[in-house]
Amino acid sequence: MVDEKPNNEKLLGGIGIMPFRNGLAKLDFQLLLALDALLRQRHLTRASDELGVSQPAMSKYLRRLRTLLGDPLFFRVGTAMVPTQRAAALAEPLAQILDLAARGLFSSVDFDPRRSDRTFSLLTSDFGAAVVLAPLSTELERLAPRIRLRILNVDEQSNARLERGDADLLIGVVQRLSEAVSTRVLYEDGFTCLIRKDHRLTQRPWTLDAFRDARHVVVSLESGRSSALERAIALHAPDAHVAVRLPAFAAVPSLIASTDLVVTIPKRVAAVVARTTECVELPVPFPVPPLTIILAWHRRNDDEPAHRWLRATVERALVATPLKR
Repeated sequence: MVDEKPNNEKLLGGIGIMPFRNGLAKLDFQLLLALDALLRQRHLTRASDELGVSQPAMSKYLRRLRTLLGDPLFFRVGTAMVPTQRAAALAEPLAQILDLAARGLFSSVDFDPRRSDRTFSLLTSDFGAAVVLAPLSTELERLAPRIRLRILNVDEQSNARLERGDADLLIGVVQRLSEAVSTRVLYEDGFTCLIRKDHRLTQRPWTLDAFRDARHVVVSLESGRSSALERAIALHAPDAHVAVRLPAFAAVPSLIASTDLVVTIPKRVAAVVARTTECVELPVPFPVPPLTIILAWHRRNDDEPAHRWLRATVERALVATPLKR
């Protein structure tokens, strides 16, 4: 009876290799580098010098390779090492494996905005969109014409969206965010009052009494909480009549243009409104804490090149807006 041993070899492209668990587990990366150097140099000393190891170490690598692959791999002709058919067949796939490993592990991960067609998702209010979107789009057109923006509304799910990776950045007022979220102050903005240019209030001094006598629009930026502006009004002008309370700025230009309402809004937003609506700007007749606008992102993206570039681009776009930080 012939004692047949099970054939545990598989074939990949005609090249016999040991089973995955028995072979790859024993085949460390240094052995692959040694085999590649020997195949290219065809000389033990030159291959040793290339890898920066001693000749005895290279000889040890070769013995291990012969055992693992079940082939002599090289035979000597004078001082040269001539590969066997099996070794010669390994040269090309081995070079591809090492090239993929080198590019995957050590290649540059720099972000090229001019070539990228990536879509970035930004969480912001209509206030943030009004202030940031136009200058940011201008910067993207100049630096990264293929990049796309997706604007999402800031809401109670904003924190979760950053954590899940559904959104890249948040631009808005300070709010409760998880410890996994990094933040940076973009700017602080003061408040100003806007009225239409032929408003009756333009005929009298703009004082605290005049403010109290007016009918007001208040935009609440902080969902579920009274804003710093509302608290300041309650403190300094508790009898002021807030006729309209809005959750966003979209309706402000038309209200100011067509009514006798007074709106008190951040100066950057007022600058945007003033571009499309004929209005008069008046100082707030009492102190109001400045509005702090932050940039927020998940910490896993702290050092990610595309995110670093996007954050820097947002800041650069804001510097270009009419009001300096």
